[in-house]
Amino acid sequence: METQPMDASHPVSKLVAGGENAMHSAEPELALRFFQRALEQQSDHEAALDGAAGAMLSLGDADGARALLRRGCELRPESSPLRWLDLAQLLEGADALAAYSKAVSLLMGRLQGAADAQTVRKQICSAKVSVAELYMTDLCTEKGAEEACERSLREAQQFDEGAPELPQALASLRLSQNRQQEAALLALEASERTQKLIREVAGATTALAALQAGEDAQADVPVGPELELRISLTKILIECASQAVIEEGGHGGLCGKCAERAAEVIHGCLEEDEDNVEQWFLLGCAAQLMVPPDLTVARDAFRQAQQMLGKIRDAFAELGEDFPYEEQEAAVQRQQALLPSQGDGEPGVREEQGNAMEEVAEADADARPGQSR
Repeated sequence: METQPMDASHPVSKLVAGGENAMHSAEPELALRFFQRALEQQSDHEAALDGAAGAMLSLGDADGARALLRRGCELRPESSPLRWLDLAQLLEGADALAAYSKAVSLLMGRLQGAADAQTVRKQICSAKVSVAELYMTDLCTEKGAEEACERSLREAQQFDEGAPELPQALASLRLSQNRQQEAALLALEASERTQKLIREVAGATTALAALQAGEDAQADVPVGPELELRISLTKILIECASQAVIEEGGHGGLCGKCAERAAEVIHGCLEEDEDNVEQWFLLGCAAQLMVPPDLTVARDAFRQAQQMLGKIRDAFAELGEDFPYEEQEAAVQRQQALLPSQGDGEPGVREEQGNAMEEVAEADADARPGQSR
């Protein structure tokens, strides 16, 4: 039987499909080989460039991913706003700002009459929040940075579809402006949105599994907030809870609420990754700030963090290398020292929290408001 001649583009398409399937199966190394083979045959293939960049990111090769994304953007600058967004997250300062601006321009052009208008609006909102974050971090020394940050967040509000990033970024900005009550209210709103989205993801995943148990089914499952975003939200909530001015202004209830929400958010993070020392430390800090303090949870969390750091120290010692987490270990020990001995009362625990929690704020100063970049 005579076979049909193969279309010249078919091998590349097949290789790209193989790479995409490998990524779906959580095999980025295999996926990268597929995409690289495709690029050997067609160096400007968009899907292969994007796929290879994604695989490299999964493998921790940010430099390689950045180069491929930049190449794709240069080859077809008007083709994909998402490629510009991905590139922006791997750039810094003015370069990142330019990439976000290009992405927003393309997204705005697609918004009119788009069948997925809600998704496009979310992407615009997220990009504008990221621009605001740049003005709070990389571009914070630029003239008019605070005004530019405020403006970007106001623009983001026009496209707000309920994602937690916007109130979280606003909370971070208000903290930097010493507007603690506003920051606390915004952080609480961000936590409500975060927990709501997590519930929606869980519900949709369960429903999809039930459908697939019967027969093949197609359904969209919303994407939940990233772990890094939730960790940063926890830090913001803890910082809000620790601000003495909230209590002095007659808003002491906000302190307890922020601490409780911080504990809820970080508990969810620990369910996904219980081997993260920082998360145990943050749980202990949140428990200390509750009204009244949950000393049992605080003790257990700090003890867990201390034990994990001890194992890490031993591992570095076996390698003959210096322990790189001296400051983190000292922070855990200082927080433990604030706790009363078991059986004692609770004098001084909350009084010392304002100063102690400065460590959390300082540790996150370079990452506020927590968008993973």
